[in-house]
Amino acid sequence: MGFTRESAFVYTAGTTSSGEIESLDAGRGARWRHIDAAWAGPLRLSDRHRHLLDGIEQADSVAISAHKWLFQPKESAFVLFADHEAAHRSISVDGAYLAVPNVGILGSHGAVAAPLVAMLLAYGREGVAGMIDRTMELVEDLAELVDAHDDLESRSAPSSGVLCWRHRRVSVDDIKRHLPEGVLVSTTAINGEPWLRSVAANPSADPANVVAGVLQAASNFNAP
Repeated sequence: MGFTRESAFVYTAGTTSSGEIESLDAGRGARWRHIDAAWAGPLRLSDRHRHLLDGIEQADSVAISAHKWLFQPKESAFVLFADHEAAHRSISVDGAYLAVPNVGILGSHGAVAAPLVAMLLAYGREGVAGMIDRTMELVEDLAELVDAHDDLESRSAPSSGVLCWRHRRVSVDDIKRHLPEGVLVSTTAINGEPWLRSVAANPSADPANVVAGVLQAASNFNAP
């Protein structure tokens, strides 16, 4: 696909299905460089894993969903701008009845940022980064358990806290229907292939319990 110098480039830092991160330092000729870091953006807080987002500092705007890897309620999200004053001017809405223009396009909205601010004040950068580092360890542990079992396979090594994996002989749908209560695994399709999807968004998760649950679900079927 060709682009001109007047183009906008959009990159993904943490795809929804697999958590993969695109190269973020390309497309420097674009007029505007936006990074959808809805999932993986918080990795930048971690000294251990921040290198995975090298290039993000060159972006004109970055979107992050705080309800994902910042452990917040739904609707908590934000956009960071390199030039916030220019961005605010372009997306502000004025009206005769407003004392000052509304920054953004939502207008009236609940204080969904309050829990995020409270968490950041309570834990600080080091505390939040510690939780992110812990979840990265958990997904790596899960990948090791999957790769060590003859009946299981992973699609690829996890890059940002998401692992796509499956049973070699029992379908993803059958596994999902027979998972024991309390074992949380979602499903996705990548290039038409179904996969189980485990997201490391809980610092207290137990990878061994997840694997045991999937194997228990598979035991309900007599594989050919």
